[in-house]
Amino acid sequence: MDKRVRNLSLKEKFDVVKMITEEKKTVKEAVIKFKCGKTQIYSIMKEKDKIIEKYMSSTNINVKKERDGNYAEINKSVFEWFLQASAKNVPISGPILQAKAKETAKFLKVDGFSASNGWLQSFKKKHGITYHVACEESNEVDKDVQNWFTKLREIIRGYDPKDIANADETALFYRAMPNRTLKMKGEKCSQSQFSKERLTILLTTFADGTFEKPWVIGKSEKPRCFKNIEINQLSVEWKWNKKAWMTGTIYEEFLNKLNNSMKKQNRSILLFIDKATCHRLLPLSNIKLIFFPPSTTSVLQPLDNGIIQNIKINYRKLLLQKVIANIEMCKMASEMSGKIDVLDAISFLKRSVKMIKEETVRKCFKNCGFLFGSGDSIQNETVIEPDNIMQIQDAINDIYSGVSENRVSAASYIDIDKEIATEMDDINLQEIVDLQSKDDDDEDDEDLPLEEPEPLSQTQVFRYIKALKEFGKVKEDQEFFYKATDLEICFNNFIKKPKQTKQLTLDVFIKK
Repeated sequence: MDKRVRNLSLKEKFDVVKMITEEKKTVKEAVIKFKCGKTQIYSIMKEKDKIIEKYMSSTNINVKKERDGNYAEINKSVFEWFLQASAKNVPISGPILQAKAKETAKFLKVDGFSASNGWLQSFKKKHGITYHVACEESNEVDKDVQNWFTKLREIIRGYDPKDIANADETALFYRAMPNRTLKMKGEKCSQSQFSKERLTILLTTFADGTFEKPWVIGKSEKPRCFKNIEINQLSVEWKWNKKAWMTGTIYEEFLNKLNNSMKKQNRSILLFIDKATCHRLLPLSNIKLIFFPPSTTSVLQPLDNGIIQNIKINYRKLLLQKVIANIEMCKMASEMSGKIDVLDAISFLKRSVKMIKEETVRKCFKNCGFLFGSGDSIQNETVIEPDNIMQIQDAINDIYSGVSENRVSAASYIDIDKEIATEMDDINLQEIVDLQSKDDDDEDDEDLPLEEPEPLSQTQVFRYIKALKEFGKVKEDQEFFYKATDLEICFNNFIKKPKQTKQLTLDVFIKK
């Protein structure tokens, strides 16, 4: 057998991991199959988590050698610049990429980097980059909304509602209280004092009323409140950068993961998106990307026509309910809201999405011209429940009773972050470099210092749950009692679990 070192592609490395972890094959069998050395197999298995992650997000799974070395940060920043420039149809050539790479090296104070032709070829191959003349015809869109509705009927013809999706980003001031609305509203939020309290949320919903798992972008790789929590076990996809912005790199990863999910379900879908800078047109096997005409998403995009607003109504309601429930422990409402961390925000977001009725989503799609029946027509049906807004207004009145200064309406509070940017406004290489870099000082900026809670014993938890059930009985609140009972069942199942949970199979991640 040939003992020489053989470079394996990213796909082959992924296949090695799957072969050993899923198929339970031996290292010796992997050596024979892939015609490589035993040491290589051990090295691959040592890096298996990174290999899976790279395989999921890579645009070129056949690359055999990563030559980033000391230039990883340069390559990452240049690729992000490339994605943004491509989205704006900026002409790009090899010399332009080399010039941007040299400029990036200067910003990062990296010596000895020459952006040689060898570097350029390696960079292009790794990211699957080819040059082409920008096709203006593809960007010629009819701004006439009525004409769009006519085109839309043809675009969606033959697709079921479950295979027609809309994805969009929105900013979320996750700690915002009504008394701060006047200061926060309209902030660009790039350098403002409120930027630390902002998350970017990427939502994806289908015309049948269902949702994909939300993507949440924060400022820290692992906020302090994530301690002892596996990030991949969160109810959202967690991403981060220093500005909590959507980037082309993150959006590509989102598209690739969604495409893999659709492939696994044997589904081909239409995904409607706006023409944001970071939204790049990618060749995907199971997703066809459709861009809305520019400057029309407020009229044509379902998420912008009530879905996001309903989610934020639910979120603000949950936030105010928590503040009211704990107000006695704090001198001011703002003190209580300051204790809301990113983990709380994720929990509120999950519940807020779950509270959205499928019928509400279907109405929003219908209002935007997504008609599926021969007799369907655009009705402009109301999708915002007045009672929900009144509940928020009542909560504001309860919290700030006797205070008239800076009193705001529920509507203003709900839309506090509606116009906040979720991506960079222009192609600024210095900002891109800063965005990609990681400073130790920023690692836990999103959260205020938290007191380390004393760990509870199983006996203590059981007593607390029992007390909750008794509370429900005394208050004669049947719903509360049953929920406490559900919690008791959940806890009983938890303590029966073995210490090591079953490992997820790699079939979830496979690109077939």
